[in-house]
Amino acid sequence: MIKGSLLVFLSFLCVLLVPFMAKADDYAYALKYCENGGANTYVYDCECFAQKFSALRAQDPLLPESHIFLKLRDECLSAPNIRAHTEKGCLGNVYLLPAGVEPHAYCTCYAEHFAEKFFELKNPTIMQNQSKAAGYAKAKCRPAMPRKTK
Repeated sequence: MIKGSLLVFLSFLCVLLVPFMAKADDYAYALKYCENGGANTYVYDCECFAQKFSALRAQDPLLPESHIFLKLRDECLSAPNIRAHTEKGCLGNVYLLPAGVEPHAYCTCYAEHFAEKFFELKNPTIMQNQSKAAGYAKAKCRPAMPRKTK
């Protein structure tokens, strides 16, 4: 009976202590998560994201990851990453462009204006605001879309 009680006590103790022990390397974990594109992390400067993630984890080891990600959602945003991701996405969908539109010129314009509007919005990572940025970029680039010549 003592062995069983000791085992239950040690199990209980582990359950209590594990949340207080920060991951061995929260920085490396968050950096890898960001660089692998988890949860739309393409919008972030991953070094900054990892630093802030590990700092928040150190302040409150019990704070769930989802809460940390929510706190960081509008911090460490990276204009170059946003432009590159947006341009890549646009170029991957050139079949949606009107006939005769030069894809590289349009997608470069679109990515630039998307990123511009993205940073003007409050809470830019909310999908509704990303839609606003997309609409803005489409409107800005439509008149300037060069036509292919035959």
